[in-house]
Amino acid sequence: MKSKNVRNFILGLIAGGVALLVAAVFRVVAGGLFVPELASQTLFSLIPGQVESFSVETFGSLAKYSAFTMAIIVNLVLYGGLAVLLHKIYTRLASKGPAVNLLQLSFIPYVVMAAISAFLLQLNELLTGSSEIQYALLFLLLPNVAYGCMLSYLFQRGDNIAKRRRRIDSPHTVASSADTDGKEEKAKGKKSDMPATTAARCCSSASCPENK
Repeated sequence: MKSKNVRNFILGLIAGGVALLVAAVFRVVAGGLFVPELASQTLFSLIPGQVESFSVETFGSLAKYSAFTMAIIVNLVLYGGLAVLLHKIYTRLASKGPAVNLLQLSFIPYVVMAAISAFLLQLNELLTGSSEIQYALLFLLLPNVAYGCMLSYLFQRGDNIAKRRRRIDSPHTVASSADTDGKEEKAKGKKSDMPATTAARCCSSASCPENK
C-alpha cells in the first residue's frame, strides 16, 4: 500500500511538472497566472518591510529566487498529494470510461488550484474586481487539463506494468506450490512405508513366532 502511494506521488510530481511547464509558457506568451510566482509575491507582501529590506540587502536577488523556488516545490508536492487521492477515485471510476476519469483528473486539481489562487490574489490585493479574478483563473484551465491528461496516461501505464508483473510472477508461484505439495506427498509416502518395512524385518528375524 505504501509503495503504491509513493508511486502515485511520484507520478503526480511528474504530471505536476508538466502542468507548471505549460503554465510557465502561458505566463511568458500570454501573461497568464503562474501560481508559484503569485505565492512568492504574496509572501514578500505579507512580511514586514524591515524583514524584506534586510533579506534583500543580505541575500540580494537570491532571497526572491529562493522564495520562488520554494513555491515551485510546494506546488509540486501539492500535485503529488492530489495524485495519491485521485488514484483512488480513478480506480473506482475505471468502468466509467477514460473520458470520465480524464474529467475528474483535470477538474478536481483545477478547483483546488483555483481556490488557492483566488485566496492568494485577494490576500495580495493584486486584483480587486471579481471579473478580473475570473479572467485570471481561466489561465489555470489549460495547465490542469495537461496535468489530468499526463496523470491519466501515467496511471494507465503504471497499472499495465503492475498487471504484467503479476502475470510473470504467477507461474513461479504455482510452480513453487506444486513443488511444496510434491514434497509433502513424498514425506507422507515415506511415513506410510515405515510400518510395513518394520513388520517385514520382525517376521524375517529369528524371534518371530511364525518362524519358530
